[in-house]
Amino acid sequence: MGEKTTRASGHAVRDLPVAARVFVAAVVAAGGAVMGAALWRGAYDRPALLSLLVLLSVAVHTMKVELPLGRSSSTLSLGYAVNFVSLLLLGSGAAVVVTVLGGWAQCSFNVKTRNPWYRTLFSVSCLVLSMTAGAFVLTGTLAFSSAAPAASGIKAVVISALAYFLCNSVLVATAVSLATRQSILRVWDQEYLWAAPNYFVGALLALLAVRAVHLWGYGSAALFIIPLFLCYRLYRVYLGRMDDERRHVREISQMHLATVEALALAIEAKDVTSRQHVRRVQRYATAIGRAIDLPDEVVEGIGTAALLHDIGKLGVPDHILAKSGPLTPEEFARVRRYPELGAEIVAAVPFRYPVAPFIRHHHERWDGTGYPDGLAGDSIPIGARIIAIAERYDALRTRRPYRPALSREEALAHLNHEAGKSLDPRLVARFIGLVASVEDTIEAAAQGVFDDISQAHGELFGLLEQAQADSLTDQLTELPNRRFIEAHISRELARAQRAGVSLVVLLVDVNDFKQINDRFGHSAGDEALKAVAQCLRRSLRPYDVCGRYGGDEFVLVLGGGADLAAKKTSELVRAAETIALDVGAREPIGIRISVGAAVAPQDGATPDEVLRAADRRMYAHKIDTRGKVGTAAFEI
Repeated sequence: MGEKTTRASGHAVRDLPVAARVFVAAVVAAGGAVMGAALWRGAYDRPALLSLLVLLSVAVHTMKVELPLGRSSSTLSLGYAVNFVSLLLLGSGAAVVVTVLGGWAQCSFNVKTRNPWYRTLFSVSCLVLSMTAGAFVLTGTLAFSSAAPAASGIKAVVISALAYFLCNSVLVATAVSLATRQSILRVWDQEYLWAAPNYFVGALLALLAVRAVHLWGYGSAALFIIPLFLCYRLYRVYLGRMDDERRHVREISQMHLATVEALALAIEAKDVTSRQHVRRVQRYATAIGRAIDLPDEVVEGIGTAALLHDIGKLGVPDHILAKSGPLTPEEFARVRRYPELGAEIVAAVPFRYPVAPFIRHHHERWDGTGYPDGLAGDSIPIGARIIAIAERYDALRTRRPYRPALSREEALAHLNHEAGKSLDPRLVARFIGLVASVEDTIEAAAQGVFDDISQAHGELFGLLEQAQADSLTDQLTELPNRRFIEAHISRELARAQRAGVSLVVLLVDVNDFKQINDRFGHSAGDEALKAVAQCLRRSLRPYDVCGRYGGDEFVLVLGGGADLAAKKTSELVRAAETIALDVGAREPIGIRISVGAAVAPQDGATPDEVLRAADRRMYAHKIDTRGKVGTAAFEI
């Protein structure tokens, strides 16, 4: 008994994908051609009956019920039964007239929102094509004649109704699938197949009504109007309850999503370098998904994953997230685990679209050198590849403690450089084409409470970083202290072992430092240490490290081998000899140092072994140069 029209997504023709626009235009053209031919060949020798059926069809089509199915909103009416009566009584030409006017009434009257013109034309064209298909099957099955409708048996009517249903449902399902980028079979199965019995029941009722009219006159048709109206009322009540349930489910889903979003934003607020980051990544990522015509549920999954892609940072210590300087290898290892932790957290949430794989793999690289699983190319989930691009771009466009924000052109140049290396080159190309329009429409949402959280974390961890820096810095010379030096040597030894290279450690001692303190006072000793520290600092390359090891001893950690150790030892001794310290005496005093060098791994594989070797050579150097000027002893 049902007849369906649809309202697919989009409010204007230009909002539809190209394929959907082409299909709609083809259906409208075919419907217009078929309608013209049917009207030309139709018989209109019973105008009073035709007018009555038209009025009845318009009235019945207006009394429709809404069927909110999936992302399309369809309407169901009982007008199909009236249209089929007109087919049985007046033939296909008159039936097309009744169908056209009834379909127009269904799309135009008693609607919540006005249908765009192309939807009305498409819906009416679908009904015309469906009625023509039903009429063709009916007349071809039993050589139907309107003068002898009783001869059209039940079998012919059922087959005709099947043809009408298949034509109408397939046309509408195809339009919806193209407009929403879903599978045609899935749309047809989930949203239209269930309505098939209504068509068969409506066609059989139409056949019974026509036979009753021929047997007992037109007054007997009233017997069928009452059950039709009762069916309409039952539909209204049933679908009203369904609508209430859907509304409840939708409200619960929105509440869950709002909770998830609030959690994601609260987590983000802990990272003082990335305010509004997840919102922007979400906008960029969903724009890419729509641009490459991904199904709506996948785009929705990408949006949720983009919102939650940093949720694994719950497992990363706060002081690491808030650190303004470069991360140590150990800290970076902790950070690298957050995609896995995030995927584990959301895996237990029953999302109706993929989320966890997109979170887990958004740090994979196109060339297979990413983490956590080293996936490459198309084996990386599409959502993860999209989020990787969106996150990279937003990170480049955001100011960080160690660099300013890049311009749009600079960030896009970086993405182009990484295309085919760390990023999917096809997706990068699509993103470059749309980023300007997306970026221009991004508006910062009100974030007061999260800004407060972020500010509080920034202040707290700023103090923490300062305290940490103080604990690793010698206050007198402002060089790294012993604690830092020992940790640094340990890290550099491990790195050198992995890379198969050598590491040089120099231990420097200020000669006769006790005599400076005793003769000129401790303030003079402090000035001597600061002068030596400045001298050593000037001798360093950008990537070398120098620290105060304790008392009057300093340690330098250099990348290189034995030749560099010998060369640098001589340079340091000569540089120290240029120091002239004014301590209030008649003449400035000079500074002399002793230097001992050790090269790993030859002299040891642990910090203690390397430092002991350097210490032995430093004292040997001190003994060897006692009383001498400008000499340096070095042994390997």
